[in-house]
Amino acid sequence: MRDPKNHTKRPQRNQDDPPPLRTRNANNVYNATAVLRKSGIHISESMSCQLDSYVQLIRDWNSFVSLVSRNDLDLLEQVHLPDSLSLAPVIRRLREGRLRLLDIGSGGGFPAIPLKIVLPELQVELVERATRKVGFLEKVVSSLHLDDVRVVQGNFPEVEVAVPDVVTARAVGKPGKLLPRVLDLLPPGGVFLCQTVPPQLDSRFHVERVEDEWTDQGLRRGDLYLIRRMAV
Repeated sequence: MRDPKNHTKRPQRNQDDPPPLRTRNANNVYNATAVLRKSGIHISESMSCQLDSYVQLIRDWNSFVSLVSRNDLDLLEQVHLPDSLSLAPVIRRLREGRLRLLDIGSGGGFPAIPLKIVLPELQVELVERATRKVGFLEKVVSSLHLDDVRVVQGNFPEVEVAVPDVVTARAVGKPGKLLPRVLDLLPPGGVFLCQTVPPQLDSRFHVERVEDEWTDQGLRRGDLYLIRRMAV
Protein backbone atom coordinates (compact mmCIF):
# COMPACT_ATOMS: atom_id res chain seq x y z
CA MET A 1 0.00 0.00 0.00
CA ARG A 2 3.00 2.34 -0.24
CA ASP A 3 2.30 5.62 -2.01
CA PRO A 4 4.76 6.08 -4.90
CA LYS A 5 4.36 9.86 -4.49
CA ASN A 6 5.63 9.79 -0.94
CA HIS A 7 9.40 10.26 -1.21
CA THR A 8 10.00 11.47 2.34
CA LYS A 9 13.39 10.18 3.39
CA ARG A 10 13.61 8.13 6.57
CA PRO A 11 16.64 7.26 8.65
CA GLN A 12 18.30 4.05 7.59
CA ARG A 13 17.01 1.09 9.60
CA ASN A 14 19.21 -1.00 11.79
CA GLN A 15 18.37 -4.34 13.31
CA ASP A 16 16.86 -2.74 16.44
CA ASP A 17 14.43 -0.49 14.56
CA PRO A 18 10.71 -1.36 14.52
CA PRO A 19 9.61 -3.23 11.38
CA PRO A 20 8.31 -0.88 8.67
CA LEU A 21 4.61 -0.72 7.89
CA ARG A 22 3.64 -0.88 4.27
CA THR A 23 0.82 1.64 4.67
CA ARG A 24 0.87 4.77 2.57
CA ASN A 25 1.74 8.07 4.32
CA ALA A 26 3.18 5.91 7.11
CA ASN A 27 5.77 8.34 8.48
CA ASN A 28 3.67 9.09 11.56
CA VAL A 29 3.09 5.38 12.11
CA TYR A 30 6.83 4.79 11.86
CA ASN A 31 7.40 7.52 14.43
CA ALA A 32 4.68 6.04 16.63
CA THR A 33 6.24 2.58 16.62
CA ALA A 34 9.58 4.15 17.59
CA VAL A 35 7.95 5.91 20.56
CA LEU A 36 6.22 2.67 21.54
CA ARG A 37 9.58 0.95 21.59
CA LYS A 38 10.89 3.51 24.09
CA SER A 39 7.95 2.53 26.31
CA GLY A 40 8.90 -1.14 26.12
CA ILE A 41 6.22 -2.04 23.55
CA HIS A 42 7.89 -3.74 20.60
CA ILE A 43 6.04 -4.06 17.29
CA SER A 44 6.70 -7.44 15.70
CA GLU A 45 6.48 -8.22 12.00
CA SER A 46 3.15 -9.96 12.57
CA MET A 47 1.77 -6.92 14.42
CA SER A 48 2.89 -4.68 11.56
CA CYS A 49 1.09 -6.95 9.11
CA GLN A 50 -2.05 -6.85 11.26
CA LEU A 51 -2.00 -3.04 11.35
CA ASP A 52 -1.54 -2.95 7.57
CA SER A 53 -4.40 -5.39 7.06
CA TYR A 54 -6.66 -3.45 9.41
CA VAL A 55 -6.13 -0.18 7.55
CA GLN A 56 -6.76 -1.92 4.23
CA LEU A 57 -9.99 -3.45 5.56
CA ILE A 58 -11.23 0.02 6.46
CA ARG A 59 -10.51 1.23 2.93
CA ASP A 60 -12.14 -1.83 1.38
CA TRP A 61 -15.31 -1.56 3.48
CA ASN A 62 -15.68 2.21 3.80
CA SER A 63 -17.89 2.80 0.76
CA PHE A 64 -20.34 0.20 2.05
CA VAL A 65 -20.28 0.90 5.80
CA SER A 66 -19.21 4.60 6.07
CA LEU A 67 -16.62 3.91 8.75
CA VAL A 68 -14.82 7.24 8.32
CA SER A 69 -15.40 10.37 6.26
CA ARG A 70 -13.90 10.65 2.78
CA ASN A 71 -11.34 13.16 4.05
CA ASP A 72 -10.38 10.93 6.99
CA LEU A 73 -9.80 8.02 4.64
CA ASP A 74 -6.54 9.70 3.63
CA LEU A 75 -5.61 10.35 7.27
CA LEU A 76 -5.75 6.81 8.65
CA GLU A 77 -1.98 6.48 8.95
CA GLN A 78 -1.23 10.16 9.48
CA VAL A 79 -3.75 10.76 12.29
CA HIS A 80 -5.99 7.92 13.39
CA LEU A 81 -3.52 5.07 13.79
CA PRO A 82 -0.87 7.05 15.74
CA ASP A 83 -3.58 8.61 17.91
CA SER A 84 -4.88 5.15 18.81
CA LEU A 85 -1.41 3.76 19.48
CA SER A 86 -0.64 6.71 21.78
CA LEU A 87 -2.95 5.15 24.39
CA ALA A 88 -0.95 1.90 24.57
CA PRO A 89 1.83 3.11 26.95
CA VAL A 90 -0.80 4.74 29.19
CA ILE A 91 -2.68 1.45 29.47
CA ARG A 92 0.52 -0.54 29.96
CA ARG A 93 1.46 1.69 32.93
CA LEU A 94 -1.86 1.23 34.76
CA ARG A 95 -1.00 -2.06 36.41
CA GLU A 96 0.55 -5.49 35.91
CA GLY A 97 -1.45 -8.37 34.44
CA ARG A 98 -4.29 -8.62 31.97
CA LEU A 99 -6.66 -5.70 31.68
CA ARG A 100 -10.20 -5.58 30.34
CA LEU A 101 -10.82 -2.78 27.84
CA LEU A 102 -14.31 -1.54 26.99
CA ASP A 103 -14.60 0.59 23.86
CA ILE A 104 -17.92 2.41 23.52
CA GLY A 105 -19.21 3.43 20.09
CA SER A 106 -16.43 1.53 18.35
CA GLY A 107 -17.38 2.49 14.78
CA GLY A 108 -14.43 1.49 12.61
CA GLY A 109 -12.46 0.18 15.59
CA PHE A 110 -10.28 3.11 16.63
CA PRO A 111 -8.63 3.01 19.13
CA ALA A 112 -9.48 -0.50 20.37
CA ILE A 113 -8.32 -2.60 17.40
CA PRO A 114 -4.83 -1.06 17.13
CA LEU A 115 -4.53 -1.31 20.92
CA LYS A 116 -5.45 -4.99 20.85
CA ILE A 117 -2.88 -5.61 18.12
CA VAL A 118 0.04 -4.05 20.01
CA LEU A 119 -1.19 -5.19 23.46
CA PRO A 120 -2.43 -8.70 22.64
CA GLU A 121 -2.93 -9.52 26.33
CA LEU A 122 -5.87 -7.10 26.49
CA GLN A 123 -9.39 -8.50 26.85
CA VAL A 124 -11.58 -6.28 24.69
CA GLU A 125 -15.29 -5.57 24.38
CA LEU A 126 -16.47 -3.40 21.47
CA VAL A 127 -19.91 -1.81 21.80
CA GLU A 128 -21.48 -0.56 18.55
CA ARG A 129 -25.13 -0.01 17.68
CA ALA A 130 -24.98 0.08 13.86
CA THR A 131 -25.50 -3.35 12.28
CA ARG A 132 -23.13 -2.79 9.35
CA LYS A 133 -20.35 -1.53 11.59
CA VAL A 134 -20.84 -4.54 13.87
CA GLY A 135 -20.40 -6.73 10.79
CA PHE A 136 -17.20 -4.88 9.90
CA LEU A 137 -15.80 -5.27 13.42
CA GLU A 138 -16.57 -8.99 13.40
CA LYS A 139 -14.80 -9.26 10.03
CA VAL A 140 -11.73 -7.50 11.46
CA VAL A 141 -11.63 -9.76 14.51
CA SER A 142 -11.91 -12.85 12.32
CA SER A 143 -9.49 -11.74 9.58
CA LEU A 144 -6.79 -10.61 12.01
CA HIS A 145 -7.25 -13.66 14.28
CA LEU A 146 -7.74 -11.52 17.39
CA ASP A 147 -8.43 -13.54 20.54
CA ASP A 148 -10.41 -12.34 23.57
CA VAL A 149 -12.39 -9.76 21.60
CA ARG A 150 -16.18 -9.58 21.95
CA VAL A 151 -18.32 -7.41 19.66
CA VAL A 152 -21.56 -6.30 21.32
CA GLN A 153 -24.38 -4.73 19.30
CA GLY A 154 -26.51 -2.16 21.07
CA ASN A 155 -26.56 1.16 22.87
CA PHE A 156 -24.48 1.86 25.94
CA PRO A 157 -25.39 1.60 28.82
CA GLU A 158 -28.37 -0.60 27.91
CA VAL A 159 -26.15 -3.45 26.69
CA GLU A 160 -24.66 -5.91 29.15
CA VAL A 161 -20.87 -5.68 29.42
CA ALA A 162 -18.25 -6.95 31.82
CA VAL A 163 -16.87 -4.57 34.44
CA PRO A 164 -13.91 -2.90 32.69
CA ASP A 165 -10.49 -1.85 33.92
CA VAL A 166 -10.18 0.72 31.14
CA VAL A 167 -12.81 2.51 29.04
CA THR A 168 -12.32 4.34 25.73
CA ALA A 169 -14.96 6.19 23.71
CA ARG A 170 -13.09 7.98 20.95
CA ALA A 171 -15.83 7.86 18.31
CA VAL A 172 -18.76 8.94 20.49
CA GLY A 173 -20.45 12.08 19.19
CA LYS A 174 -21.55 13.52 22.57
CA PRO A 175 -18.92 12.49 25.15
CA GLY A 176 -20.29 14.90 27.77
CA LYS A 177 -23.61 13.06 27.82
CA LEU A 178 -21.81 9.73 28.03
CA LEU A 179 -19.42 10.63 30.85
CA PRO A 180 -21.73 10.12 33.88
CA ARG A 181 -22.71 6.67 32.62
CA VAL A 182 -19.10 5.65 32.08
CA LEU A 183 -18.10 6.85 35.52
CA ASP A 184 -20.95 4.88 37.10
CA LEU A 185 -19.56 1.73 35.48
CA LEU A 186 -15.96 2.17 36.65
CA PRO A 187 -14.89 -0.01 39.59
CA PRO A 188 -12.42 1.33 42.20
CA GLY A 189 -9.13 1.77 40.34
CA GLY A 190 -10.90 1.74 36.96
CA VAL A 191 -9.87 4.33 34.37
CA PHE A 192 -11.62 6.26 31.62
CA LEU A 193 -9.24 7.54 28.93
CA CYS A 194 -11.14 10.68 28.03
CA GLN A 195 -10.10 12.52 24.86
CA THR A 196 -12.13 15.65 25.60
CA VAL A 197 -11.83 18.13 28.46
CA PRO A 198 -13.89 16.70 31.36
CA PRO A 199 -16.01 18.80 33.71
CA GLN A 200 -15.16 19.26 37.38
CA LEU A 201 -15.65 15.92 39.14
CA ASP A 202 -16.17 15.08 42.79
CA SER A 203 -13.61 13.56 45.15
CA ARG A 204 -14.41 9.99 44.06
CA PHE A 205 -12.38 10.62 40.91
CA HIS A 206 -8.82 11.70 40.19
CA VAL A 207 -8.28 13.54 36.89
CA GLU A 208 -4.84 13.74 35.30
CA ARG A 209 -4.00 15.42 32.02
CA VAL A 210 -1.56 13.24 30.09
CA GLU A 211 1.29 15.12 28.45
CA ASP A 212 4.11 13.04 27.06
CA GLU A 213 6.24 12.44 23.97
CA TRP A 214 3.12 11.66 21.93
CA THR A 215 1.85 15.13 22.76
CA ASP A 216 5.22 16.74 21.99
CA GLN A 217 5.47 15.06 18.58
CA GLY A 218 1.86 15.82 17.63
CA LEU A 219 1.04 12.12 17.34
CA ARG A 220 -2.00 12.32 19.63
CA ARG A 221 -5.13 14.03 18.38
CA GLY A 222 -6.25 16.60 20.93
CA ASP A 223 -6.03 16.22 24.69
CA LEU A 224 -6.01 13.09 26.82
CA TYR A 225 -7.30 12.95 30.39
CA LEU A 226 -6.97 9.93 32.65
CA ILE A 227 -10.00 9.75 34.96
CA ARG A 228 -9.58 7.19 37.72
CA ARG A 229 -12.17 6.14 40.29
CA MET A 230 -10.44 6.21 43.64
CA ALA A 231 -10.49 3.23 45.99
CA VAL A 232 -13.04 3.47 48.78
